[in-house]
Amino acid sequence: MIIKNSKTSLKLPYLFVFIILSFFMFFIPYSKNTFSNYKMNNILDNNPKVSFITIEDYINNYFYNERKNVIDLRDFNSYIKNHLIQALYFNIDNIFFNYNGIPNKLRNIESLIYDLEDMGLNKYNDFFIYSYSNDYLNKDFNVFILASLLYMLRVNSIYIIENPFNNISNDYLSSKVNYIKNKGYFSISLTKNYLRNYFIDYKQLDNKINNGYKLVFVYKDLLFNKDQLIPNSISLKINFNKDRYVLGSYLNGYNINKTDKIILYSYDLKNSLFMFFVIKVYMGYYDVLIYDGGLLEWKALIK
Repeated sequence: MIIKNSKTSLKLPYLFVFIILSFFMFFIPYSKNTFSNYKMNNILDNNPKVSFITIEDYINNYFYNERKNVIDLRDFNSYIKNHLIQALYFNIDNIFFNYNGIPNKLRNIESLIYDLEDMGLNKYNDFFIYSYSNDYLNKDFNVFILASLLYMLRVNSIYIIENPFNNISNDYLSSKVNYIKNKGYFSISLTKNYLRNYFIDYKQLDNKINNGYKLVFVYKDLLFNKDQLIPNSISLKINFNKDRYVLGSYLNGYNINKTDKIILYSYDLKNSLFMFFVIKVYMGYYDVLIYDGGLLEWKALIK
């Protein structure tokens, strides 16, 4: 009996070694590929979330967060009268320039990113944006424009503070003009490519159309002749509703669906950026691009 048990005990180490070798041969390669694919999926889908929050949410949950940038998009006179503590004044018009009669073309990407870094903005921070209230179709129009650009630049997270001065204590307000001494960070090499993933120019337009992209002309309050648009364009009036069912029905009424490949253009790039927020950022449509030059550039070059 003693001899038999000793033989059995001798076999146990070999069995254990066999199990360990099997683990490294079969499980580790599989898990490596699995985690690698998971990591790549995160890289490809690494866009920030965008949330609407109240001023109470901001004060109770985010006010003491050190890794944040707070952006005030109101006019400068409103800003210096009072603003949220730590808020930076941001003139949205500095992002754009007028070129040969074309309003609000996006500035040179490199200089734009350098300016954001000089303001002390950091892509790894949470961004909190606010304006006057939550009248996004009118006086708070610029909120969605900046949110779209930050989304493209893949900042950490974006929070839109609604009605920021609604019953807020003076303890959270200031009239001091804020600056950030330390230079921010966006990484020129990466963010240039991020933005270029969403903007196309005139030379790329025909190729995209031939590859099945729908042209969507975005307008606000403009009377226009449909015959003067790029052929086969859908005309879409700017709109927003927090109810995604209502908003989806609105877009579907214009034959704009989630699986469509879409190119937005307008007579003003701000309009395209606004609807980019609505369609891509908020509604999550899969493939949405912007023709930067818009209708006026196309009409000039097509001649």
